[in-house]
Amino acid sequence: MKKNNIIIYISCVVVVVSLVFAMLIDKVGAIISSLITTIITTFGAVVIWIQLRRTRIKVSSELIVNMNTILLKSPGLVYLRDKLFRTNDPKDFSVDGKIGKKDTTKDLDNFIYDDSVNIIEYLEFFENIGEMYFENSVTLRDMDRSFGEMFFVAMNNTYIQNREIIPYKEHYQTSIKLYGVWSKYRKKHNIKSPYEDTPLAWESLLEKKR
Repeated sequence: MKKNNIIIYISCVVVVVSLVFAMLIDKVGAIISSLITTIITTFGAVVIWIQLRRTRIKVSSELIVNMNTILLKSPGLVYLRDKLFRTNDPKDFSVDGKIGKKDTTKDLDNFIYDDSVNIIEYLEFFENIGEMYFENSVTLRDMDRSFGEMFFVAMNNTYIQNREIIPYKEHYQTSIKLYGVWSKYRKKHNIKSPYEDTPLAWESLLEKKR
């Protein structure tokens, strides 16, 4: 009788140990399975992120190239761009047949009434680029390489500020917001901008959200 009890006892112990071992094996298996699933999922997400990043960079570069093509096809944009950058030769500026002052691109004397149309077109060009940036279609790095100097030589120009940007700020909210982001980017990367002594007071020009 005692022998039978011992057998039964041992059998129960074996069963319990077997059950516990099986449960542990299941848990370990579940943990390993979960870990493998997590690794595969994470790896897949990383691969997708890399692909999306590559695609975004490609799209960004293509859009910048397209915008540059649009720029070069516009006589008004090319004219104003060149005029804003030519600041060392007084012969580059003529107002009513008179030679403009040397190195005074920001002064009224170096602009004529017909420039107003070109200025509006120029600012609208950057409104479109700003829209693409805030939609995450183009990168700031690509923008700065191609249009950084062009953007700041106009936005920091006191004549353009007083003639167009400030009086009609409601039309240039994207460019003004872009100015703030872009300025911080250039400061972070220690990139000098044209006319840094007359920066646009962009924060005061942004319309408050209702």
